[in-house]
Amino acid sequence: MNNYRKVLVQVSGNDHSPKVLIHATNLAAQQGATLDAVCAGNLNHLGAYLSPESAMIALQIREDDYRKHTSRAREQVLQAAQSRGMPIGFRSPGGDSLETLIMRARAADLVVMGQPSDDDLDGPSPRFASQLLVGGGCPVLFVPSAESVQGCGTRVLVAWSATR
Repeated sequence: MNNYRKVLVQVSGNDHSPKVLIHATNLAAQQGATLDAVCAGNLNHLGAYLSPESAMIALQIREDDYRKHTSRAREQVLQAAQSRGMPIGFRSPGGDSLETLIMRARAADLVVMGQPSDDDLDGPSPRFASQLLVGGGCPVLFVPSAESVQGCGTRVLVAWSATR
């Protein structure tokens, strides 16, 4: 009997996404699970601007960046599917990517995502990851951003702070 039937992988089109996809495809293949990818990243909020014109320019820049990252993520998912020879579903929610990822995680057995970092503007932020952990309702495997990640997922670390 397989432990996982559905694996969800978070991709953001950054340089770390191919490594995350490799781990997710390997894990899904080992378990005989289906694999879906969701392009959900750390979208920059608009903030406050002095004029409506500057707010519109910022919105346009944000939308252009999102389209670029989504396109790059889609290419990465297609390459992973072709190299592994397995189908990988792809979704790009637009809107609130955290909310969409949490909703999709509730229907999955495992979420695989890259290690959160404040330095990576394209990937998930630590806040994004912590909200997914609490709201997703399934385990989350964080793929380290280190060069060598042999044995990733063979040891489990569980931590909880009861003060929050």
